[in-house]
Amino acid sequence: MSNIGISVDRALHMRAVARKAYVASKELAGFDERRARGMFVLGYVHDIGYEFVENQEDHASMGSSLLQLIGSPWHTEVLNHGVVDTEYDTIELAVLNYADMTTGPKGEDWTLEQRLLDIARRYGPESKQYRDAKIICERVEQRLLLSDH
Repeated sequence: MSNIGISVDRALHMRAVARKAYVASKELAGFDERRARGMFVLGYVHDIGYEFVENQEDHASMGSSLLQLIGSPWHTEVLNHGVVDTEYDTIELAVLNYADMTTGPKGEDWTLEQRLLDIARRYGPESKQYRDAKIICERVEQRLLLSDH
């Protein structure tokens, strides 16, 4: 088996997540410009682990390890993005999950509902991927869209 790597589509997804994280962090989380730029970087590198893994489930752990190597303060956000059974909860993680869940696999701008439909189509509505994505979307809505943080 070989590493998954970062495809052109994945790179487009990562860039779009970065841009969305930047905007969302300002508009939904009230971050200042400096912090929002940090969220751009976090969005850009959130899937960096795909370059060095053979199994997609390992990308967050690998990405977190890579960010730890360079002393990034957001390695735990990368480790926990898209993870349902974690107690880790920061506003940065909520912004990252929002940006990731509202960006399609090729960088398309999607709603949470569109993203869930795509995941259901690709993996099935009874799949773990769909069930987990639905929980992540509910958390994002609760943390960012329905609250004052």
